[in-house]
Amino acid sequence: MDLKQLYKQINDATIRDYPVSSLHDMITVQCCTNPDGIAVLDAQASQTYAELDRKSNELANYLQLLGIGAGDLVGLCCDRNVDTPAMLVGIMKSGAGYVPLDPDYPVDRLVYMVENSEVKHVIGNENQLPLLEKFDTPFTVAERDWDKVAAAGSEDPKTKVDPVNDTAYVIYTSGSTGKPKGVVVQHSAATNFLCSMAQVPGFTPDDRLLATTTLSFDISVFEMFLPLITGGSVAVVSRETAKDTVALVAAMEKFEVNLMQATPAMWRMILETDFAGRSEMRFVSAGEPLPRDLVKPLVERCGELWNLYGPTETTVYSTAKLIFDGEPVLVGTPIANTQIYIVDDAGELCPPGTPGELLIAGDGVTKGYLKRPEKTAAVFCDYKGIHVYRTGDLARLTPDHEIDHMGRMDNQIKFNGHRIELGEIDAAMAMQPGVRQAATVLREDRPGDKRLVGYLLAKDGEQPNIAKIREGISESLPDYMVPNTIVVVDEFKYTPSGKLDRKSFAPPSTARPDIGVEYVAAKTESEVQLTEIWSDILQIDNVGLNDNFFDLGGNSIRAVKVVARVKKEMGIVVTGAEFFDNPTPKSFLGLTEKKAALVAKLQSAGKTNRSNGSGQYAIVGMAARMPGAADLTEFWQNLVDGKESITASAKTNLIQRLILAIQQILTTFPLVESSKTPITLTLDSSRRHLATLSSPIHNSESCLSWLGRLLKTRESFQTNPKTQSEFGLEHIRPATSSRTF
Repeated sequence: MDLKQLYKQINDATIRDYPVSSLHDMITVQCCTNPDGIAVLDAQASQTYAELDRKSNELANYLQLLGIGAGDLVGLCCDRNVDTPAMLVGIMKSGAGYVPLDPDYPVDRLVYMVENSEVKHVIGNENQLPLLEKFDTPFTVAERDWDKVAAAGSEDPKTKVDPVNDTAYVIYTSGSTGKPKGVVVQHSAATNFLCSMAQVPGFTPDDRLLATTTLSFDISVFEMFLPLITGGSVAVVSRETAKDTVALVAAMEKFEVNLMQATPAMWRMILETDFAGRSEMRFVSAGEPLPRDLVKPLVERCGELWNLYGPTETTVYSTAKLIFDGEPVLVGTPIANTQIYIVDDAGELCPPGTPGELLIAGDGVTKGYLKRPEKTAAVFCDYKGIHVYRTGDLARLTPDHEIDHMGRMDNQIKFNGHRIELGEIDAAMAMQPGVRQAATVLREDRPGDKRLVGYLLAKDGEQPNIAKIREGISESLPDYMVPNTIVVVDEFKYTPSGKLDRKSFAPPSTARPDIGVEYVAAKTESEVQLTEIWSDILQIDNVGLNDNFFDLGGNSIRAVKVVARVKKEMGIVVTGAEFFDNPTPKSFLGLTEKKAALVAKLQSAGKTNRSNGSGQYAIVGMAARMPGAADLTEFWQNLVDGKESITASAKTNLIQRLILAIQQILTTFPLVESSKTPITLTLDSSRRHLATLSSPIHNSESCLSWLGRLLKTRESFQTNPKTQSEFGLEHIRPATSSRTF
């Protein structure tokens, strides 16, 4: 068989039928088919398909009243929660495409994205108000303005969308010129991708997926929409939970998900916890090459392990491979309606075993880069009469005609799942005071521990301030693009062809950098143990008690590693948010002392309660989202276990006072008990109910047990009097007051 015929055979095997419709129309079909099914849930609430349809219709009609329609773009700058999918679908139902604006990104980067995309409107949360006001664009605050949104009506919007030409979304990726570039994705590309994923790896109405990814990362399209086009459900976790592997593992179990995707870096950190996995789960590894050493531990913890590959420019994923232990780690074969060609420098097809550049064609190829015609023409081009995207990736065919991905052919890298142009980081560092030239290298001096290192040449007679440089580039680059370590070198070396030789840079010194803080040595056993963990993860000698983890080159990925190591080696359990709030060894150990003191207090109170049989308690009303916990049950358990909740995410004294009050009620105040004690319950996400408690609850332990059982069966209270009486509850009725904590 000649090469032309071989590639035709490979590519013809991908041809599949799929509905060439808009993405939101596919979701609307499920809303009509399964209106009462659970579509989305988070730690506080759930949303049926009918509710998702209503909310998305309201937003679509509202945007259309503002004059927004096909050809326009709308920004979404929101925290991830149960309403996120409805917001995305609502924007598309208006006819517009959505542009995700991650609130964690630097302000300058977000302002550029808003200006470059010319979004007509931005939807945001109330806690993002200061950020929204920096955009020179009209905006709507979801919590504050939803009455106006809902007033637009919940009937199906009158929308005309051309699936082949109209934009579903624009995702910004790193750009080599120093500015991110927007990839414009049409509806038909998204629907082809999702229909293919519904078949391989597969998704059914009985499946549930855990959504952990920022919307600004295109694999979020897989998470947010694959469940919704198939009638399944998606469990959305908060940004804080996604950064905390212990909380993330707990969320997998709590939501009983059976499909989750993550980058290899995140899978590695999850494996550092006590995660045992489940045989019914399917794992997806994507975003960067899957290391061979991760295969065995992942395969042992799931039913299927999938390796998915693809650039944003060809709509999320373009190939898929089911991975088995002991076999080569390949990226597999093309997904539905996707064609691949591997070509040499002359543009000729490569035979199996010969490396070349991977070209991708088919229905997943996107429209190109927003307002970047020259860049678009350079990589979205014609190959022998076929419209292809030049990936810049080196690949080869195996004898079995599968694809072996062999890395990049240029200075673009994949780091922690993000595609990064090293030139963008170089440009940001070169703009800082005292810097003559800059270069960035992705190093892996220890297996499995990748880090970005910035190398600088100083201007004559000047000494760059590393702390100031890190602060300066953080204003324009997201956290994942800021080098972990920045060093000043004497010279840059070049190849014979005149190109910068990035491989010539030596590993950075392990000496403690000058971060403007006096070194204070660890003395106690716990101080020494903690600073040694930090030193090992940061690859820095002599970490001081007052040294800030992030000033030493730490980032969110390395912070997760510290949290896991501290739990495993020191028996100390903290959340990722608590670590971010206590980034020095001194403050971190101070936090653990407070937690220990709280445990002692609770245990002492428990003993007092048990010895005093006449101690009498009542339950007070509860209608709040509790910081530091996924739900009310976990929050109460945190109190008993002594887990700190206040610093996890609370930003107001009001929440702090509430938590302290509940702690006092549980542990110190014997309240008057009588039959017919009134209590307040929240039986769903929107309504509070009053009830009468006729059975006594004598102490904090029985209170917690009662509450835990109550929460597990809360949905049956409104319709099942038998269940109500089993818990000693009588006369349940809606509360007349709408006040909540």
